[in-house]
Amino acid sequence: MRMRVPASPAWCGSPPTMPGSSSSGRCSGAPSTRRSPSTLIAVALLTLLAFARADSLARRRAADETRLSDERFRLLLGAVRDYAIIMLDPQGRVESWNGAAERIFGYTAPEIVGQHVSRFLPAGMAPDAELVAAERERFEEEALRVRKSGETFWADVVVTGIRDREGKLRGFAKVVRDVTERKLLDDELRENRARLAQSNRELQDFAMVASHDLQEPLRKVQMFGDKLRRRYAAELGDEGRDWLLRMTNAATRGQSLIQGLLAFSRVTTKAQPKISVDLEQTTREVVGDLEARIADAGGRVEIGALPTVQADPLQMRQLRAWVSPSAARSSSATAATSLRRASLGVAPPSLSISPQASEETMTPKPLTILMADDDEDDRMSTREAFQEHHLVNDFHTVNDGEELMEFLHRRGKYKSAPRPGLILLDLNMPRKDGREALREIKSDPQLRSIPVVILTTSREEEDILKTYDLGANSFVAKPVGFESLVQLVSTMTRYWFQLVELPPQEAMHG
Repeated sequence: MRMRVPASPAWCGSPPTMPGSSSSGRCSGAPSTRRSPSTLIAVALLTLLAFARADSLARRRAADETRLSDERFRLLLGAVRDYAIIMLDPQGRVESWNGAAERIFGYTAPEIVGQHVSRFLPAGMAPDAELVAAERERFEEEALRVRKSGETFWADVVVTGIRDREGKLRGFAKVVRDVTERKLLDDELRENRARLAQSNRELQDFAMVASHDLQEPLRKVQMFGDKLRRRYAAELGDEGRDWLLRMTNAATRGQSLIQGLLAFSRVTTKAQPKISVDLEQTTREVVGDLEARIADAGGRVEIGALPTVQADPLQMRQLRAWVSPSAARSSSATAATSLRRASLGVAPPSLSISPQASEETMTPKPLTILMADDDEDDRMSTREAFQEHHLVNDFHTVNDGEELMEFLHRRGKYKSAPRPGLILLDLNMPRKDGREALREIKSDPQLRSIPVVILTTSREEEDILKTYDLGANSFVAKPVGFESLVQLVSTMTRYWFQLVELPPQEAMHG
């Protein structure tokens, strides 16, 4: 049996009053809007449930995204094979370890996670050296690291500090790459470069040997061939003279081939980048070096306008050594010297030396000549070339630098030797070569005033520059034939015996 519950009356304004009140507050015919406490509680619960569900869904989505991100990061780390990517906590303990790290260092993740990063450092390196540097700024170096087996390897290491939005240090990211193979290749390349440099030096040394030893026999063929032609041409007859000419021409061609090989070796081993060179300034520097000699010769130097060119600086250094002996030997009315067009690619400068001394005053002066040369044929030929000019001079010879110094200091068998007024010095001699002897002569106060003319088969720029630096007065390449030697002696005679004034031979002798 159902009980009928009377409907709740609707009220307007204030709720009903107690019995005896004047107004009941009921609105006749209006529906009631007041909810019961149970309804309000139910609505609140439903709202809380809705918010809780939404929050749960958001958290679930966030968790899914985090898992997805972690999975992607894990897959990324696993896919990297050449770089060990290691995450460290702020204290430097390993938090994550990828497959490349396991391959490079040899540790599995369970073995190394939680261990300190100093386990990878070689002995002698501070345990926190990487972390301290990375905390301040990015740390990077190429250095040795240690594998699980104890083996060291070359590694390219980068460590970076990781901070949150507030700047608090949350850990470190360390990336390591094994560069041992590249390092070995670099070392091998460095060794190959060193071997190549050594090979180039040996090539240059061989070129110098070739300049002296390989050319010497050919020079002798030409030298004695010239003597035969000068003295016995009539006795040889037409056929003999033809054979002699063929022989000397073949020797000349052979020497040209050797000179070409030497020039090629110098270009391939000593080529330098071209730079801007002021030819006028360079020429003035050369003339400045020649000032004393020009004054002695009574000459005048005129330098025209010269351009700035792109040139090999080493070849420009050759200019100094090339102009100096040319000017020193010059004795004609106008001896014009020009820059090497092949080296610079420019027109020759306007540079001339004009001796103004009177021809009548140029009479030969007695002068003791000392020649130091280990080649007996060269000593004999040079003596004969001087005799061709009927000079009244003492001509002495020694075989090497040791004998030269004994002669100059009047020791041993040279106890009564005269003081020479001019020294003709070969460079390549046994026991003591010409370079050593020249250094001793020019560093001795009693000997350094003696003029020294380098007379050698060498044409190496290094020899030219070094001998001038040591104080040589001239550098002359030995002529190929006897005719050329006679002409050279004629030029030397005119310069050293007629033109210049030399100190008395005994003035500086102690």
